[in-house]
Amino acid sequence: MAASINQRKAPSPKHISAEQAVWIAKRHEKRGEIQEARALYAQLLQSFPDHPVAKARLRALQPAQPKLADPHADVADALQRLALSDLPAAVKRCESLLLEYPNSPFLYSLLGALSSQLGNLDQAELCALKFIEMQPARAMGHLNLGKVLQDMGRIDEAIAAMAKGLALEPGNAAAHCALGKLFQRKGDLQRAFQAWDAASAIDPTNAEPYINRGVALSDGGQYASAIHFLNLGLSFAPDHELGWEGLCHCYVRMNEIEDAIEVCERALKINPLNSNVRSMKLMAQAQICDLTSIAATPLSDDLTVFEALSLEDDPERQLKRSQVTWQRYAGHIKPIPLPARPVTRPAKLRIGYFSADFHDHATMHLMSGLLREHDQTRFEIHLFSYGHEKATHHRKLLTEQGLIRHDVVAMSDEQIVALARNAQIDVAVDVKGFTSGSRANLFAYRLAPVQISYLAYPGSLGAPCFDYILADPIVIPEEYRPFYTEKVLAMPHSYQPNDNATRPATIKTSRSDHGLPEKGVVLACFNASNKIGFREFDIWMRVLSRIEGSALWLVRSNSEMDKYVRLEAEKRNISPERIVLSDKVFHAFHLERHRHADIFVDTFNYNAHTTASDSLWAGLPLVTKAGKQFSARVAASILNAVGMSDLITHTEAEYEKRIMELASNPGALLEVKTRLTRNLQTEPLFDPRRYARNIETGFELAYERYFAGEAPDHINVPDIGKLN
Repeated sequence: MAASINQRKAPSPKHISAEQAVWIAKRHEKRGEIQEARALYAQLLQSFPDHPVAKARLRALQPAQPKLADPHADVADALQRLALSDLPAAVKRCESLLLEYPNSPFLYSLLGALSSQLGNLDQAELCALKFIEMQPARAMGHLNLGKVLQDMGRIDEAIAAMAKGLALEPGNAAAHCALGKLFQRKGDLQRAFQAWDAASAIDPTNAEPYINRGVALSDGGQYASAIHFLNLGLSFAPDHELGWEGLCHCYVRMNEIEDAIEVCERALKINPLNSNVRSMKLMAQAQICDLTSIAATPLSDDLTVFEALSLEDDPERQLKRSQVTWQRYAGHIKPIPLPARPVTRPAKLRIGYFSADFHDHATMHLMSGLLREHDQTRFEIHLFSYGHEKATHHRKLLTEQGLIRHDVVAMSDEQIVALARNAQIDVAVDVKGFTSGSRANLFAYRLAPVQISYLAYPGSLGAPCFDYILADPIVIPEEYRPFYTEKVLAMPHSYQPNDNATRPATIKTSRSDHGLPEKGVVLACFNASNKIGFREFDIWMRVLSRIEGSALWLVRSNSEMDKYVRLEAEKRNISPERIVLSDKVFHAFHLERHRHADIFVDTFNYNAHTTASDSLWAGLPLVTKAGKQFSARVAASILNAVGMSDLITHTEAEYEKRIMELASNPGALLEVKTRLTRNLQTEPLFDPRRYARNIETGFELAYERYFAGEAPDHINVPDIGKLN
C-alpha cells in the first residue's frame, strides 16, 4: 500500500539548498505537518548549526509543556533567595506565580511563611487553610496553621491545629517542642513538660526540649533544676542563644554574680546585640557595685524594664521599654469579653489581689496593715496566690483574718481567669508588675471590670488592660502623667501602705556587733546593692572625707560585693575599712540594728521603698533626692506623708549639702530625730486604718465610673480615712 502524503519521508537537506529546505519545512507547517517540519529543521541544523531561521522555528515548534501543580525547582529556589533580600518583592512574585500555578501547595506554603514574616497574619492563615484543603493528609499544613494561630494569639486553636499535625506525624520532635511552648503560654506547665518529654524521646540529642524546660523552670524560680536542663541542652547545641540567656538569668537570680557575669560574656560572644543578656550583665555588675564598668556602659532603649529602673531616671524611656516588654509578654492574649454590666451595684465590692508574695516578703511587710484593716463588712477581699509560699508568720495572720484565699500556683492562666470570673471580682489588683515571678499577663484576659497596677512595680506597665495605677501626687506629678498608659488613682498621702504593728527585736546589740566604729557618724544605705549609682557613691565618699571618724554601712547583697565596694572607695581615696557591710537578717533584727546608724542616705534612680519605711519606723532619718520617674520619687512621697519634707532634696548639690548639715551638726540631727519620733504617731504614713479607708474609697470611685458607663480617668482620692 502506498504511503500517505503525511507519511512521506522529508527530503534530506544534503540534496537541496538551505533555502529550499526552509521553504519545504514552512509548507509542512502550513499544512499542519508539524512533526515533518521539525524533522526537516533539525536535519538542516545538522548541516548548518547556526542557521538562524531553523533555530528559531525549531524552538517555536517545541511541544507545550503540561502545566505543573508546582513551579520548577529552580523557580522555587529563586523565590526563596529573593525573600532573603526583598521580602515584599518575594510576596508579590509568589502571588503572581499562584495565578500561573493555582494548585501549588508549595507556593501557598511559601506565601504563608512570607506573609507571616511581614505581619500579614490573615493572609498567612488563608494560605495554611488552602494548603490543608489541597493536602489534608500532610502534617505540614496543620503545623503551619498552628504557628500562625499562635502568632495571632489564638492559643487554643493553635494547640488544636498542632495536635492534628502530630496525629499525622507523631514522630515530629520539633512539633512536640512547639506544642509544649503553646501549653507554656497558656500557663499549663504540666502538659508543656509532657510535650517536651515526647520530643526528647523521639530525638534525645535535640537541644530544644531541654532548653525550653530549663527556661520554664527558671521562670518559676526553680534555678538548680533549670541549670541542669539548660546545660543538657547546651551540650547538644553549644551556641544556643536562648540556652545561654537562660543560664544568665539563673545565676543572676541565684546571686552567684561572678558566674553570672562570666556566662553573660559567653552569651554575648554568640550575640552581642542580645538586650536581655546585656541587661542582666549590667544588673550583675550593679549587684556587686562595679560602678566603674556601669558608668562606662552606654544605656540603650532596649534594656529590660526592671533592670533599667536602677540605671537611669527617664520616665519616657521607661514607658517605651514597658510597652515593648508588655507586647512581647502578653501581646498575643485576646481579652475574654466581660459579662454585661450589672443592673444594680454589688452590696459588697469584691476586691482581688493577685501576687506571688503573700508570705515573708517586702510586699507583705508593707501590706499587712492594709489587709488587716480592710472593712470586711463593706468589701469582700480575695487573695489569689500564685507563688510557692512558705508557712510564715504573715501567711498565718492572713489565714486568721478571714480573707478569702485562692492557691492558684498550679493553675493555668485560663483556669485562674475562670476562677476570678466565677468569684465575680469587681476590682482586680496586680501586686507584681514586671517583678520576678509575675503573672501580670493574667490581666490581659480581663479578670474584672476595673484593673489596677499596684505597689510592686514602680512605673507604668505600658499595658492597655490596666485601667489605673495606684499612686499619689508626688510619685506621679501631673507633668509626668503622659509617661503612664494607666490613669492615675492618686492617694491623698503616700501610695505606699505601711504597718504599725511591726516591732524591732528585743535583743540589744552594740555597734561593734555589726563591725561599726563605737563613735563617729554612720551613714547607712540598706537598699539593694544594684540601686547604688556612681553619682551618689561619689557624694557619700566626699562626706566621709569631710567628717572625721565617719563610716558607710551597707547591706551585703552577695559575697563578691565587698571587694568591689572597697575598690570603688579606694579609687575615691577613702580607706576600705570605713565601708562596713552586714548580712541580711530577719525583719525584726533588721529594724533593731537601725538605731546604730545616724542618717539613711538614699539612692537616686531607684529610691528606698520598703527600706525607707523601715528606716523611718525605726527612727532613722532619711535624706533623699526626688527624681523624675516613679521609682526615683518614692522616698519623697514617704517623707512627705510622715511630715519630714525638709529631708527631700531636688539636686545632687542639695542632697550633699543636707547630709553634711546633719552629719556635722549633732543638734540639727537630734532635732530631726525627735521630730520624726513624734510624727510617727501623728502623721498618716503609719496609720493602716486610715490608709485602708482611703484605698477602699479609691476602689469605689474607680468602680463607680465603670458602673456609670464612663471610661477610666484620673481620680484624686479624698482623705476619707482621717474622719474614721
